[in-house]
Amino acid sequence: MDHVEAVRTDSVLISCSTGPLLSELFALGATASNEGVSIPFGSKHALAAVLSQLQRLQVPFADAPGGWTPAAVFAQLRDEELVHGSITAVTWSSPDQPILRAA
Repeated sequence: MDHVEAVRTDSVLISCSTGPLLSELFALGATASNEGVSIPFGSKHALAAVLSQLQRLQVPFADAPGGWTPAAVFAQLRDEELVHGSITAVTWSSPDQPILRAA
């Protein structure tokens, strides 16, 4: 399932297997590697712009109880008024059983 997998120090990692989304991500400056697709950023405002673009593309954000997940990063930036609106958060009940919810 396509989703925002991680927010790293200088890039956002996206697990992506669908062609149309992959094309959109490359248009945003993404690069592909064996880890997945990543979009670089250089500041908190640039991170907010990347996450807003992923929100616009309706890519689910990984979430889990505890930890600093992509959904938690988005929520923090929303509290700081750098991003707006809701996202779709995804957790898994088993490897092939995603659970989607509005966050």
